Amino acid sequence: MKKLLLLFASLLILQSGFANEWYPYGPGGIKANKIIFFSIVETEAVILTDTGFYYVDYLGDYQYFSFQVKDICVLNANTLLVITGGNSYSDGIYTFDLINCQFDVVYYCMNGKFIEHNDYFFAGTGDGLLVSQDGLSWTNVPFFDGKSCISISNHIYPGNPQNQIAVATEDSTDNVYNSINTGVTWQQMSSPFMISKVFYGFNNIPIGICAGNSVNSGLYVGNSLDWELKYQTQNLNAGRFDNAGNLFLGWHGATGSEEGVAVGVFNANPLYLTFLNEGLPNLNINSFATQFEWVSDAIIFCCTDNGVYVSNDYYTGISEQKTVPDEISVYPNPVTGTSVISIPETDAGIVIIFNAQGVKVNEIKPGQNASLKTTIKWNKGDLPAGVYYLVVKTGKKKFSKKFIIL
Repeated sequence: MKKLLLLFASLLILQSGFANEWYPYGPGGIKANKIIFFSIVETEAVILTDTGFYYVDYLGDYQYFSFQVKDICVLNANTLLVITGGNSYSDGIYTFDLINCQFDVVYYCMNGKFIEHNDYFFAGTGDGLLVSQDGLSWTNVPFFDGKSCISISNHIYPGNPQNQIAVATEDSTDNVYNSINTGVTWQQMSSPFMISKVFYGFNNIPIGICAGNSVNSGLYVGNSLDWELKYQTQNLNAGRFDNAGNLFLGWHGATGSEEGVAVGVFNANPLYLTFLNEGLPNLNINSFATQFEWVSDAIIFCCTDNGVYVSNDYYTGISEQKTVPDEISVYPNPVTGTSVISIPETDAGIVIIFNAQGVKVNEIKPGQNASLKTTIKWNKGDLPAGVYYLVVKTGKKKFSKKFIIL
């Protein structure tokens, strides 16, 4: 009877989304400015702080490097690109080799702000925008010469093409520029105030944050080449969509009722927010991130002034997109002992199981045993009850399936 009640409660949580828990990720007690996931299955990460960064491996173990950087993106499986911005002669773009922990300078530039990989690599500086095809050879984008570029759209999630980019500069008005052809041409968006951060929404709509506590502060939606107020609020500092299409907003330094983290359905008018602060130890939010970009499940990582936290049980406003073929399955689900994992191909390169915090707990290589064919008998062993993810990589494709262990 106890197991039946637990199963019923678990299904209610998954279906209703009313439950919300925050789990710590990586080192605690740090001011986490940003987290970037990488590797084939996005289980390794770097966490940026004011004084350096942490490298977190797939087991959740971490190592600190005191090299102060403004931003990081992935160059390849073993190498990161970092940009520094201390307004000194050592400022520039560097490679960081994860194997030997070696930094090498790639390009000198003053006062770095961000570095991002879309179709191309882009880097923002205090004096313009840089672009590179390979991350190693950089040239300036003449359109932005003399402009301090402070933010670039982050649009790696379903529904947005890779060739659409928005860049915000440090100008007090009309400071966002939009491109629909990967930076070949740019259009200036009009606004009588400064948009400090930009990102893209579903249906390729640019989203802007006007920070601070003025009458213009809040969340804005790009409408043609203008901005339309979506939600008026003060001290808004971060915004991001999760892979299921939910809009997350974060506040920093807020003192009123709107503080910490809130989630809402972007298409709703007016925007209705549900705050998810219960269990979150710190309400100063610096940024959000998602993991497993090919997965449509609801999961969000939150960087705060006191560490990184992750949640996977919250209100889901947009129907889950189908990202797995019918033959990807775990049966029975929920798992109580031994289950059968079905995969779409006999040459699946790797099958990995992660817990809700993104830590790898099991790995299976079907190709090592031809008798496995498309089904694998798997025993949960001593894994504790909770939500888990089955990730299958076949050739260049990746699929996932959420399941429960009781």
